[in-house]
Amino acid sequence: MLVDMARFRALDAVEARDFKNRTQAWAAFEPTDRFSDPAELRMWEKLPFAERQRRAKAALEGLAPQERLMVEQALFEGLTCTRLAIRHNSSIADMRGKITLAVQKLESALEGTLS
Repeated sequence: MLVDMARFRALDAVEARDFKNRTQAWAAFEPTDRFSDPAELRMWEKLPFAERQRRAKAALEGLAPQERLMVEQALFEGLTCTRLAIRHNSSIADMRGKITLAVQKLESALEGTLS
């Protein structure tokens, strides 16, 4: 059990490092969404940093605790859906659905901050 935990932690660390490299390359291929609109981005950037931080934190706190944990692990630790599924004892398809729903909730919560 302890060996498995150490192995998964090591794999997660490698994936997190690789995730940062892949996201830079992937950014060129990502379709635009409503938060990549230059006008909306400028409005967001005009807010003081403390205000942006407060609004982003409020949007995260609006999620259920389990959703927030999954989003934080996916976005900030760079875990893939496969790693999240293993960590949360869930199927990969179920994890993708949960992450998608949580991100949609975040987008909806942040949408009000841009108007």
